[in-house]
Amino acid sequence: MAVALLCEQAVPLFITYNSVKQSEAMGDILRPLLEARLPTFSQNGVNEVKSGVLLGMSQSDFRVEGKFAAEAIANIIKGATPRSQQKAYEEPLSLAVNLRTALLIGWNPPLAVLSAVDEFFQHHPHDVRKSTPPVK
Repeated sequence: MAVALLCEQAVPLFITYNSVKQSEAMGDILRPLLEARLPTFSQNGVNEVKSGVLLGMSQSDFRVEGKFAAEAIANIIKGATPRSQQKAYEEPLSLAVNLRTALLIGWNPPLAVLSAVDEFFQHHPHDVRKSTPPVK
């Protein structure tokens, strides 16, 4: 399998977005990476971190995005042209981390990383080392 070959040569692995039902294949993707103790980062974010990816971007609050869209609409209603409205929304940086995965790969996240994390998960559904004690 291609993932097994990556494990022989890879350093941290960035799992990108794709249109395939990736959530159904996540176990097949993560098991060899976990066995090789490779850190993983998900472009898709929280759902994949819940599934055992080490880190991912988190969108913990949709209010900021909603406010951005509402302000643009309000400006247009008040007479501004759509063209004059800012088009790019930059989401505030927030992270999610799976502490169980961190434990299983032997990574002790520094305090600077933990202080930037908005969502923590302590479960790894694809844990190949069932005898490892749970994160407390």
